[in-house]
Amino acid sequence: MDSALFGYLTVLALVLALVFAAVATVFVKRLGDRGTTSTSEEIGGAKTVIRKVRRREPMSADELDFARQIVADRSSPMAYCIPAALFMVGCFYVFGSLYHLHGATPSERTFLGVFPMLAATNFTLRMLNSARLKGRLRKMA
Repeated sequence: MDSALFGYLTVLALVLALVFAAVATVFVKRLGDRGTTSTSEEIGGAKTVIRKVRRREPMSADELDFARQIVADRSSPMAYCIPAALFMVGCFYVFGSLYHLHGATPSERTFLGVFPMLAATNFTLRMLNSARLKGRLRKMA
């Protein structure tokens, strides 16, 4: 494959990683500026509330509001910029390594960038599973 193609893909991956990281930073800043509730202050509160939604257990009004907030946060398009930035960092590493080789045979080191890609994919799938709980929350209300 042409070495210039890997150079262009490296630059594109870097630009996309920076854009996704900027959007993710804004999203996290918004989350940090939001007020807290008594349920959100508990250690493991989010995990407990989401487990109750999955099992369709009864919840208090405070827990139900917190569950709606969690599901809305995890289904926000801005939230998906976090794993997207991680995925693009992995792409940047792989394409940069392939560009650096200039057509030589790649080693195992070249594909270390696949690990952040796999982690980002796992993170995205877990966020999608949480986002699917929107329907259950509507029925619980």
